[in-house]
Amino acid sequence: MERNTATQVQILAATEEHLPALAELAGVIWRQHYPGIISSAQIEYMLGKMYSLETLREDIRSRRIQFVRLLADGRFVGFASYGPASEPGVMGA
Repeated sequence: MERNTATQVQILAATEEHLPALAELAGVIWRQHYPGIISSAQIEYMLGKMYSLETLREDIRSRRIQFVRLLADGRFVGFASYGPASEPGVMGA
């Protein structure tokens, strides 16, 4: 008997309440995928610079950055961000 194993995927807006989970997931992703490309010290520096709660809040509040969450079967498994770039009419990612 064949079972349906389709994954339910959702892309949802992230708000400030989701930022701790987003920062935690960024740490998992960077620490798993960047060793061998950049040093552990550089990974930790980048995580602190780009994914601290203070930076993420500032991104949302002042830089007008939007974050979206990828949920697979209700689990937070990925994210993306986008926002205005320095050139009018262009969006940055």
